[in-house]
Amino acid sequence: MDLEKFRAYGKAQEVLGEMSRHAARWPRGHGWLRDQAMRSAGSVALNIAEGLGRPSGAERRRFLACAIGSAHEAAACAEAAWRMGLLPEVEYRRLWDACDHVTRMLGRYLSPLP
Repeated sequence: MDLEKFRAYGKAQEVLGEMSRHAARWPRGHGWLRDQAMRSAGSVALNIAEGLGRPSGAERRRFLACAIGSAHEAAACAEAAWRMGLLPEVEYRRLWDACDHVTRMLGRYLSPLP
């Protein structure tokens, strides 16, 4: 399996790890955001993995496009957490930039696919 060689997958796993560390510290009453942040961050890596395992280019594109959408959602969750005072700005920016990096890598990968 070549997942480890696909840099966007590794970066997506980093986003998931960072999101998990931060979300675990959010206080009670913010479970809805914690759950959504974890689902979206996890979905980035999982959709990349599933897309890379698909035999056809069309299926691969669909899953990788879903991963891009999930990265946008994870970035939005990080922003919401920052705006609610749950995440320091420097950590929000780090997560935002990592999600942006994943989307740019996936976009470059998708552009030459049929």
